[in-house]
Amino acid sequence: MRTINIRPYSQLETDRLTLRWITPNEADFVRFMRSNPRVNQFINRPDKISLEEANNIINLRVSDHEQNKSSYWVIRSKTADEPIGTISLWNFSEDMEKAELGYELHPEHHGKGIMTEAIKKMLDVAFNELGFVRVEACTHFENTPSLKMIKRIGFIHQGDLDDPGHPNNVVYQIEKNAFSQ
Repeated sequence: MRTINIRPYSQLETDRLTLRWITPNEADFVRFMRSNPRVNQFINRPDKISLEEANNIINLRVSDHEQNKSSYWVIRSKTADEPIGTISLWNFSEDMEKAELGYELHPEHHGKGIMTEAIKKMLDVAFNELGFVRVEACTHFENTPSLKMIKRIGFIHQGDLDDPGHPNNVVYQIEKNAFSQ
């Protein structure tokens, strides 16, 4: 089985964004994101979480990151230097050829191309640095903005695949040879 090392990539940059590993300092932001009705509209998770639960999520993500099991990043605007979203590579396949992409964005920043920019950076790292061959994105079938975005990036609907435990989600995938920035 192939191994990867995600640890060297502690901070990434795009034109407008900085992506960096999550830290305990972001517990209030995680609690906000996990408790926001617009963010959670299409996600099957509790409506609200406590600060303690937010810290537990962060601790788990940091531990997984350190063990090369996942990669969880906070998206920050360069202009305001504030957290505005999260993005992750996780659910790695046993052969380490596939990762799943997860993402969420503060509602004030929807429709500005921010998540497209962050996803393209994550895909670049996934394919060109970490050596994944394909990346999947699962989203609710009614989440039209998310579906439009991943299709525009080049993800293709995988009608024969499902997202276990999430019957309303559809699975999309992009392969390394189809990705272009």
